[in-house]
Order: sequence, then structure tokens, then C-alpha cells
Amino acid sequence: MQQINLNPIANQKFTFSSGSVTWEITLKYNPIGFTMATISADGKELCQNLKCFANQKILPYDWQNKNGNFAFKTQGGNYPVFSDFGTTCFFYFLEKNEVL
Repeated sequence: MQQINLNPIANQKFTFSSGSVTWEITLKYNPIGFTMATISADGKELCQNLKCFANQKILPYDWQNKNGNFAFKTQGGNYPVFSDFGTTCFFYFLEKNEVL
């Protein structure tokens, strides 16, 4: 499990490399109060605007897991909220053998 540091801002886009896979992740916070994720691997979009929950893998299907998955861990299992990034809300890359 590898922690990916996030900025405490509402909308952000970044890349992350694991093995031979380059991931592109876009996180957006919608007005209803949820963090949404769009994730691509090696230029192929795997999901778009999926609602994120704490302690659950983001990519729901095995075919999407190129060499792992992503998850938020939060204090008390609260929804991931951008203002808590880096304090009580953390984002992780999980290798295939670590996936929840």
C-alpha cells in the first residue's frame, strides 16, 4: 500500500506510476458533498465520475485493476472530503494482492 499525497483543494488532476502502468486520476468535489473520481490507465479511461467512499476500492471491477486499485481511508469512515486531505483523509494505491 502506497500513500499518495493530495492537496486540500476541491478539484485536482495528477498522474501516478506503478510498475509499467501510468495512472491519471482526476478528483472533483461536487456541490452535494461527495468526492468523485475519474481514472485512466495508460491513456484508457476506466471510470468516470465515480462516487468515492472510505475504505472501499474505487475501481469496482476486476478488469479495471491493471496492477492495483485506489482507496480513501478516513477517520471514522467518513466520506472523503477535500478539506480533510492530508489530515484525517488519505488516498492510497493498493497492489493487486492488497485490494480490499
